[in-house]
Amino acid sequence: MWHRDSDNPLPKPDTYGPEVRISGDLSQSIRSKLALISLPPFLPREGIGLDGVTFGIHVKNPYLSASLTWWCDPPDAWAPLAQWFHETVQTFQNQLPQETAS
Repeated sequence: MWHRDSDNPLPKPDTYGPEVRISGDLSQSIRSKLALISLPPFLPREGIGLDGVTFGIHVKNPYLSASLTWWCDPPDAWAPLAQWFHETVQTFQNQLPQETAS
């Protein structure tokens, strides 16, 4: 949502997001599915773009961390990660109260 206030005529975005706890079993299931994905992390990419959406996953612990992002469409080799990502987002959406899930 964008709004303007009297002190600043330029619109500013407001972001609203609900929070909900998920069960340990659901969390473990999500992480287990992610652990089954194997992909080449460093692929050459070419092209230009002006608009789009960036997707990604960041996993961090004291011993091993990784961050992978892609813009719009992932490389073909990353399709399993993109599928996991979108399924996980839907799983999280399904956990929200009905009036906030859309």
